[in-house]
Amino acid sequence: MNQMDAGMLAHKSACAELIQSWGFYRDQGKWPQLLDTFVPDGQISVSWFTGNFSDFVDRCRQAFESGQRSKHQIFPSLVEVAGGRAMAETNIVILVRQKIGTVIADLTSYARFLDRLEQAGARWRIVERTAIYERDASTPSSRRKASSGCSKAPSCRPTRKRTATWRPGLLRPVAPSRRSSIATAPRIRRSSIFATRLGSRADSSAAVRLTASVRNPHLKAADPVRANVE
Repeated sequence: MNQMDAGMLAHKSACAELIQSWGFYRDQGKWPQLLDTFVPDGQISVSWFTGNFSDFVDRCRQAFESGQRSKHQIFPSLVEVAGGRAMAETNIVILVRQKIGTVIADLTSYARFLDRLEQAGARWRIVERTAIYERDASTPSSRRKASSGCSKAPSCRPTRKRTATWRPGLLRPVAPSRRSSIATAPRIRRSSIFATRLGSRADSSAAVRLTASVRNPHLKAADPVRANVE
């Protein structure tokens, strides 16, 4: 690699790192650092704002202080450098939770950032950014309506889902409504089985049959392998 190629690679890396830093500063509320990613008279155009980047940062700060949050997943950038100027194209995914009417919804936007950058001294900064939106997806975060109280708000309450509960001998999920009956079902402790095994073989067979009848009355005593022993 000659010196020219190394210099070009360094410029591309600096531009790509600047774009990644923009997303981190935006999501974490680091406003001075975010403002410094653009030139003083930089312009930005996104779905909800078009204008000076400084005004954009003020609007982001107000939304952040009111409790709104977003997440920008920024993918590697394709950067083309020509002297002290550069163009970059970056795929992004924007995740936002917001209230639509009375319902809390999760909005996912797939888009691209088209950036025009300039070098000032040893630093690169963004001059202009345009977001091109490809598709969106919105899903309710809960079936219930939003509430002002955190104890009732869907975003503050864990979502109840159908989960799998392990029971020996069964390989199917058990609904949450059945867990109480499962937890209270009579069980035969391993210690009692082990103690019986110290006796005669006839006593051991009787213990296994007893286990089967307690766990499942409809299970045949001749089929001790399917007996559920805790």
